[in-house]
Amino acid sequence: MATIDYIKITEEQKRQARQANIAAYLLNIGVSLTKEGNDWWRSKYNKSLTFHKNMFYRNDLGGAGKGVESGNAIDYLVNHMGKTYPEAVVSLTNFHVTPEVGGVDRGQRHKSKPFNISDIKINSNQNNVIQYLTDKRLIGLEIVKYVVVNNHLKQESGKHGNALFLIHDEHNNCVGIERQGIQEKRFKGIAKGSKYGYGFNIRFPSADGTFKYALFFESSIDLLSYIDKFKYREKKTLDGCILVSMAGCKIGFIQHMISTFSSSDIPLIAVLCVDNNSKKADALIESVKDENIDYMLRQPDPAHKDWNDQLKHEKQACTPIGRAIQRAVGDSLFDLNIDENEPKKSKSI
Repeated sequence: MATIDYIKITEEQKRQARQANIAAYLLNIGVSLTKEGNDWWRSKYNKSLTFHKNMFYRNDLGGAGKGVESGNAIDYLVNHMGKTYPEAVVSLTNFHVTPEVGGVDRGQRHKSKPFNISDIKINSNQNNVIQYLTDKRLIGLEIVKYVVVNNHLKQESGKHGNALFLIHDEHNNCVGIERQGIQEKRFKGIAKGSKYGYGFNIRFPSADGTFKYALFFESSIDLLSYIDKFKYREKKTLDGCILVSMAGCKIGFIQHMISTFSSSDIPLIAVLCVDNNSKKADALIESVKDENIDYMLRQPDPAHKDWNDQLKHEKQACTPIGRAIQRAVGDSLFDLNIDENEPKKSKSI
């Protein structure tokens, strides 16, 4: 899989990234901060989290007596935004800011070109993407047709023909794209200029048009796998739910989507549908706890890495060969009916 982790990082790039102005970077990608004094900024979502030039500080850490956490710009992106070290360095060195005396001059900052769907070369024939999702990922044709018809899924032109999961905001404007390669060496990434804080999402509002739960996944593939498993195969209701792909594990996405799609003063409950045995997922869960976000944890069966892995296993078990294996080894291996119990509410406020 082609990722940014394989890019060579120079010592000069590391130095520049460590010295980057965190507040300026966060403001540039749409994170809400409040200015407090000369070069000091405070998080809108966590009052104990502050930023000063290239440093961040937080003094709650979930309770008294646990000390103060601090670090530089790279530390913040890695520990609190779910980026790998190379991703953090590249993001920060690609960001340019000219500070003014007493604060950040937002007019001086260099911003990437805003996302425009017309800049993406889209193939009118989407058969390769549909075949990849149904044959390789074993996602049901019904849900694949649904996302195609409802303008959630496209196929990129060119030899790679990447799957394009369109990201829509609360006004149903397309504000970005999550790319998924469909060839043997698959690429994952977010299109340049995509609006920060929004992820590929599918919505099932309640009868009154509101949402109660926001389900967060590490990828669009897992999101579609979850819908296929519960809504289409097991006929479970998802009414009142918005399902969101974070394209990774990003606390900022969770905070922003909850703030954006909550009705009145009642925040959405976050449901973390993250991978098993994942350091990034574990770090995200700890960040959600630290931010005092009301959440539930709903992971795949422990035998499976992610939701697509579980979906494929269940569907393969339903084939004649799979049923023969099941009879030979017993039912316990295929006992995957984990949805009978409500997801564990690990923490609430």
